[in-house]
Amino acid sequence: MIKALRAGTLTPENLSRRPPGLSAFLREWVEKLRRQRQQSQAIRELLALCAIAYGPLSSDDLAALAPTVFTDQSTIVDAVYSDEVARFIITVGDHSYVFSHQRLREVFLEEIYPPAERERLHRRLVEYGRAWWANRQQSLPTYLRQFWLEHCAALGEWALNREVVSAIVPTADGRGVEQPWQVARYAAEGSDSGYLGDLDRLWRWAEERRDWGLALRCAVIAASLRSRSGNLPPALLVALVQVGTLAGRWSAAAALEHIAHMPGSARQADCIEALLEAGVELPWERALEVARAIGGSGARAQALAYLAPHLPPALLPEALAAAREIEDAADRATALAALAPHLPPALLPEALAAARTIEREYWRSQTLAALAPHLPPPLLPEALAAAREIADGVWRSNALAALAPHLPPPLLPEALAAAREIADDWSRSNALAALAPHLAALPTPDNEFATTLRILARRGRPALLHDLNALQPWLEALAKRHDPTLLSMLATAIIEAGRCWP
Repeated sequence: MIKALRAGTLTPENLSRRPPGLSAFLREWVEKLRRQRQQSQAIRELLALCAIAYGPLSSDDLAALAPTVFTDQSTIVDAVYSDEVARFIITVGDHSYVFSHQRLREVFLEEIYPPAERERLHRRLVEYGRAWWANRQQSLPTYLRQFWLEHCAALGEWALNREVVSAIVPTADGRGVEQPWQVARYAAEGSDSGYLGDLDRLWRWAEERRDWGLALRCAVIAASLRSRSGNLPPALLVALVQVGTLAGRWSAAAALEHIAHMPGSARQADCIEALLEAGVELPWERALEVARAIGGSGARAQALAYLAPHLPPALLPEALAAAREIEDAADRATALAALAPHLPPALLPEALAAARTIEREYWRSQTLAALAPHLPPPLLPEALAAAREIADGVWRSNALAALAPHLPPPLLPEALAAAREIADDWSRSNALAALAPHLAALPTPDNEFATTLRILARRGRPALLHDLNALQPWLEALAKRHDPTLLSMLATAIIEAGRCWP
């Protein structure tokens, strides 16, 4: 519509008199194209073929489909850039053509061509592919590789589909066998993803018709290809990307597709790690998709951990969602802890909430510790509350020790209360030692000393002395701020009590 306004074929006055919405404009456009297609055979063929096509058609495709019409490139260019067609057919890449919008293609196809003519157009594309299949001496055209079998399915050509996708035949030199369609797609794409998609379409058709023989054949082929991918060790995968073979180097995208089809979860994670350690720049969105699809939760968590430092900010929400979806608590904690240093502030509340839902206290403690250095001040009270909720003294101590350097002064009394409540002597002292330098830094927590001393004294002399040793920085600060003789008085009390009550 914007192009029509710019070209002057649609004026603002005319536009104001039109019914609202796109439909009226499209109906008028379709009627103009009805008239246009009577003026030029090349335009008629171009519009018809682009309308029936599922993707861009190249000049070679057009020449093969209508050799008597598209005799040279100039004929195609003239048709593409004719006044009416240029508004709706666009050029993509090097001499490939497609409708500018999928809805425009659908309207043109539905409004202009009755079902019988649409079937005839599909048939032309099916025969185009059949001609290649019968010979297979030339390289497989991109359009046929991507869409030919969809046209076959649209016409119900399942016998042809079955032959193309599942037939295993002798190689040209007679020394072995091959599946020609798999070989052709693999040679062009560097992976079996496209072929496996075609195989799955045939497989689903076989299931619908309860053709269990064909379904079994599809299953065996799919399993064989996945096993082949699984036999590829990480070091060899890296070498194929960085060094290659006589046929050339693998792309990072092709390597990811191989990983996606490996049957072993651990091998998948190992291969992702190997590519990253080798400095291979991966297509990050696809890499995250592959990692999320790994079946084993442990390997999936490891793959997310490997990817975490490399993911662009736009993908981090998806990575965090993937971590939260992991059912196993330990594996979920591994993924969350790895993501923590890389999350933007907006995602940290969600990460902290995820940490608090981890059932096993050890892993909850580990995740809180990983998050602690990155939490903004507004989230620290919640993090401290999460640490206090941990019943096991060892794991609560670890969480408090990780939080201690980041707590603002108003939260130190609460952290101190959480530490002195820990029953296990070593864990309590560990938490107190982590808090002591921060208690010493400001006079505000000094009001907590009397209560702390009474609580610690309840646990017996060895425990008290161990705890006081952990709190030595705070005791030194108290001496400077309140009584320089404090430490000598403590030493005297320890010596005399030891003599009196050995």
